[in-house]
Amino acid sequence: MKIKEGYILDEIGDQKVAISLKCGENDFSEMIKLNEIGAFLWEKLSEEIEEEKLVEAVTEAYDIDSATAQKIGYRLWTSWDKFLYGNGQTVHFCRYGNFNSVEGASNCSGIRIKKDAVSKKNVWTGTTELALFWNGLEIPVIVKSIYEKEALECDVAFNRIIRETVRGKSKYYLQIVLKGRPPVKYNRITGELKHPMGEGRVGIDTGLRTLAAVCENEVKLVPLASRVDMKNIEAEKTELQQKMDRSRRAMNPDNYNEDGTIKKQGAKRVVWVKSNHYKQMQLQLQELGRKQAAIRKYQHYVLVNELLSMGNKFYVVDKNYKQMQERMPLKQKEDGSYASRKNYGKVINEKGPAMLLELLSQKIEQNNGEYIKVSASSRLCQYSHITDEYQKKDVTERYDSVSGCQKNLYTAFLLTHMTDGVELDKAGCKETFEQFKQMHDELLGKIEH
Repeated sequence: MKIKEGYILDEIGDQKVAISLKCGENDFSEMIKLNEIGAFLWEKLSEEIEEEKLVEAVTEAYDIDSATAQKIGYRLWTSWDKFLYGNGQTVHFCRYGNFNSVEGASNCSGIRIKKDAVSKKNVWTGTTELALFWNGLEIPVIVKSIYEKEALECDVAFNRIIRETVRGKSKYYLQIVLKGRPPVKYNRITGELKHPMGEGRVGIDTGLRTLAAVCENEVKLVPLASRVDMKNIEAEKTELQQKMDRSRRAMNPDNYNEDGTIKKQGAKRVVWVKSNHYKQMQLQLQELGRKQAAIRKYQHYVLVNELLSMGNKFYVVDKNYKQMQERMPLKQKEDGSYASRKNYGKVINEKGPAMLLELLSQKIEQNNGEYIKVSASSRLCQYSHITDEYQKKDVTERYDSVSGCQKNLYTAFLLTHMTDGVELDKAGCKETFEQFKQMHDELLGKIEH
């Protein structure tokens, strides 16, 4: 292992940086900022070194086991590798205080758990079904539910310790990664399967705020994470952000220009002075974000379980949400002004449609179903089986002018008639359209009333 030639390690102020020899005097496009551990590894990799020797150096310098150090080093090397040899545009490191997880490579060394563990250092008394052992720590793990006991019968791949800030205080959780398939959940009273998978084809089209699902005998049009954008939470976040901005401006007047914009300081590190009140507001804002994330994840899981009952073969439009989040290119209008560069980043961040589809694909795989991606280049959202033509539609249009159907529901209907070769069965669309249209009208009638 060795760093790519053509870079030198330098120090600007108190910041360690790696600079390309190709850069000019005021060119910082190929400059990599390094934190303490990053600079340490860079110095070691300036000369060719074996992976085992690098791990030994890290364990000697820092109080950490070799397996955990290896995983941390792998994260760093992946970032550098993408930037130096791949398509990465910059290297992103965790900020100080934001390194919130550590993990081992296996359950044999480093962070490991033991079943039927017995304390040897009198940290806790007696025996327990499960205990965490890491770097001198011995902590019993409480296993409560039957589901957890069944899951722990599988072999352990590796373990991860996660830190989360809840109500301004740090809480630590043990995450156990297991091999194999997760156990099936049953109703304790009836003994029946909790979330059984249905039979048949299901078409799913996700909008920015809604999800449309169509199968042979059911249609759904549901809002995505409806409780995330509750007005009281959003209003509280906006108020906090305004207060934080005023506080930062009052404490750092030298970092702003006369017009209120932040001064550009090139490679120099901008130092921000934060008041105690500002730090408290930061924690409050973080807590509101955590609540929204928890609500979003819970609602996604509930919706996924509902969709599973509709069928076992899912056709989903493969949309590039990352591209939809990026800002639009700068364009100048005829009158000399510039067009808005806003895209759909905010609403995608709030609703998390990509996260929902990822959870859905995992659930389908666990239940031996099929999850089939249909390329967005197929332009199903523009197609009409009635006229057999493609017609570009405006983003603001909610209904298909030819069929009279809600746009997302109609796309989902077309998806149910995709063949295994991901081609549209046009004859099948004509045969089942009347039945779909009847269910479509009934659903929209209920929603409107």
